[in-house]
Amino acid sequence: MNRIEIYGTPMEHVFHMYYDYISEACGDGAALIVCENYKEASDLFIEWWTKNHRDQFTWFTNDRIFIHPRDEYENIVNYHDWNENFMFSDTTHYMCEDPEFIIKKNSMSIYNKEIGLIAV
Repeated sequence: MNRIEIYGTPMEHVFHMYYDYISEACGDGAALIVCENYKEASDLFIEWWTKNHRDQFTWFTNDRIFIHPRDEYENIVNYHDWNENFMFSDTTHYMCEDPEFIIKKNSMSIYNKEIGLIAV
């Protein structure tokens, strides 16, 4: 288990590290962001992805939306497809090899200090 504790790093930087880890794992990546507002965080991540990465996938889909379906389980939101799992929760899940990005101090947006990932 890889636990990465985040202390006040801007939200956009956390999303960048999180996305890069998952997407660069040869199609087999997974990671979990652990924060108090995990459902809101999952929506903020999709907004971030849409702003920063959707144009890379226009060859694949005409609607230019995040191509991973969303599922919600007990205390977890998971966007998944092709063995990739973009997960959000308010508790740790002790994943075997994949990292948990644990928000220990609020990670607010660079652009709007009213939104961000709230510490657990």
